[in-house]
Amino acid sequence: MDELRVIQKKGQRVIIFTQCFGLLPYLCYYNGFMLAYMSKLGLAGDQVLLLLGIPTTIAAICSIPLAYLGDYLGIKQMGVIGIVGSILSFFLFWLCSFLPQSITFWGLFFTLCLHGLSMASTGSGWFALLRPLIAKEERGWFFAKLRVSWQVVGVIVGFAITALLKRGNSINTYQAVVLGLFFALIIHLLLYKKIPDITEKQTKKEPILKVLSWLISLPEYLAFGVYLLFIALCTGSFPWLIGLLEKEHLGFSDSNLISMGICMSMGSIAGFYFGGRLVDRFGCKPVLILAHLSYAIILTLVILRAFLPFDSIYNFGLINAAWGLVAAAAGIALTSETMVLAPIKNQALAISLLGTFSQIGIALSALFSAKLVSIGVFADQWSLFGCDLYNYDALFFLITLATILFLVTLGLVPSVLPKASHLPGQPGSH
Repeated sequence: MDELRVIQKKGQRVIIFTQCFGLLPYLCYYNGFMLAYMSKLGLAGDQVLLLLGIPTTIAAICSIPLAYLGDYLGIKQMGVIGIVGSILSFFLFWLCSFLPQSITFWGLFFTLCLHGLSMASTGSGWFALLRPLIAKEERGWFFAKLRVSWQVVGVIVGFAITALLKRGNSINTYQAVVLGLFFALIIHLLLYKKIPDITEKQTKKEPILKVLSWLISLPEYLAFGVYLLFIALCTGSFPWLIGLLEKEHLGFSDSNLISMGICMSMGSIAGFYFGGRLVDRFGCKPVLILAHLSYAIILTLVILRAFLPFDSIYNFGLINAAWGLVAAAAGIALTSETMVLAPIKNQALAISLLGTFSQIGIALSALFSAKLVSIGVFADQWSLFGCDLYNYDALFFLITLATILFLVTLGLVPSVLPKASHLPGQPGSH
């Protein structure tokens, strides 16, 4: 086994353990914990929705310049700085629970801005750091294993948080969980430092605007980025919106919210597996068409939930699991296209720019939703076919229409990924 192969094998093991610790805070944004924590601190639903969108907004603004710096100063160094910032931000999250309620919002606002900047610093070069450590013929299998690993860990941690909240729903329980995430990030930092760095720094520094202009001029690159923005705009705030609906109008407890997040994570695990298989067999576009239609069906089921056969907790468990499955399958297709489209030259910036399109979409989705709810555009309560519905259901109705209408934007997806090019474990895959 040659030296590069030894480095790759070692790096892949470290990467999996690193992400299992590093993505726990990320999962807590989407599994309902952060929503429940902010509600526990006395914030209203529109404030929670606005705050949850801040990290993605800041990351969208900062990812491109930070990726540009990473290509010249060192991708791994930028990642270390970002993780240190995330550790500090979760310590501040803990401190926010001791603030007077009159300034809690602004304390969380500052903390989430810092966390968004930290996410951008780490995430802007993540795939560029991994790229030389994963042989082309192993790429599909490795990413499937990586994503399933951290989702499984997330499910286990979600069950633990649920058990804690059932035993005691006091602020002390939330503080303990936040401190646990703080220590998980410290372990994440120690593991991240062990990832071999065999990326090449750019020796000739080009102006960032010149590099961006070159990337946008690449065939199909900009079109794919626009599609990423559209799909994120439609679906990016769903986990938060359905969590607010469950908590504010359906009477779900905080432990129920975490359970819904667990269902979504379990659906994601299945989606990562089946999504890879479907992309390998049929290509990217058929998977994304199926995803659009599935999103619309799931959103329609949320609106017409009164006609579903089971109790709300079971109905919404299945809905969350289905959403996680579809989103994960679509994510496999989009990630595969991204890895193929991004050039080796200025790779951190190239991958980060595509990620920025998605981040802008998620941020706008959250910000628009928060604004529409806060100014009272939708009635607090209304009915359809005899079903009692609420303001969040009106948003789901708009998202359903947009998801179907944006099917036409699939023409922007180049499908540069050949079919059966990254079947897990298949020799000769990309």
